[in-house]
Amino acid sequence: MAKRRGNQEGSIYQRDSGKWQAQVSIDGRRIGKSFQTKRECQEWIRKVSDQKRKGLTFTAAKTTVGEYLAQWLKDVKASLRPTTYSQYAGIIRNHINPGIARIRLSDLSPRIIQNLYSSKLEIGTGKRTVAMMHAIPNRSMEMAARQALLGDNPLKNVQKPKHSSKQMQILDEGQ
Repeated sequence: MAKRRGNQEGSIYQRDSGKWQAQVSIDGRRIGKSFQTKRECQEWIRKVSDQKRKGLTFTAAKTTVGEYLAQWLKDVKASLRPTTYSQYAGIIRNHINPGIARIRLSDLSPRIIQNLYSSKLEIGTGKRTVAMMHAIPNRSMEMAARQALLGDNPLKNVQKPKHSSKQMQILDEGQ
């Protein structure tokens, strides 16, 4: 006979399609996610339970990265110069949102972010742009962690790409 899970431990069951479904209750409402294996379900339940102990709310669990970055950009607009704001908005719109906008904040992991950086570098995106792609979400996820939307900043364990500025060439009188 299968072992019964206790109260507030979540639930795991296999769907007709063969996939496994995990569900957790947050603020009296349930969130769920499908996985290929039962072990992945158990890991997800453990991760969400840890985040819940650190203050994760149902609203935060349903918020996507794209929604949060849009709200964060509005929140910090007053503290940024206009050119910095437009640069941040452009990087979010052109580089971050196409890759991870649909991912929930609670599902964001260092591996997802590292894959985004690697794919951008592979297609020829500049190192400075990728470094900015790290700085913007890092600032925003720090704020999300302080606001208890996340248990912890998932970008703190991501290796930022090194950006080296070019050596300035000084012309002599003959040139």
